[in-house]
Amino acid sequence: MELTNGGSIIKWSSDDFKDFHTYYNSVDSAFAETLASKYGSLSPNLYLLALLEHLGKSDEDIMLTMGLTLGALRTTRTRLTQKEKDVCPPSLIIGHY
Repeated sequence: MELTNGGSIIKWSSDDFKDFHTYYNSVDSAFAETLASKYGSLSPNLYLLALLEHLGKSDEDIMLTMGLTLGALRTTRTRLTQKEKDVCPPSLIIGHY
């Protein structure tokens, strides 16, 4: 599961995703909290995209890591952006003080 040196997730199982998620949350809990407040819950692919972008990876690196074409990367980014728009800040919820 070496993502920082050109590794890929193409052959990952769902357990691999869970293990990676748990590991990275323990390594960078501030980032995990930011993701939770910004997006709510994320699918494994959306979580990984947000993480790779957080790490400053290029589009080419992200495509290689995630096994995506440029079009698929754009679609995944759009889904991540939409997820952010769908999360309502607590201050806008009626009855929240």
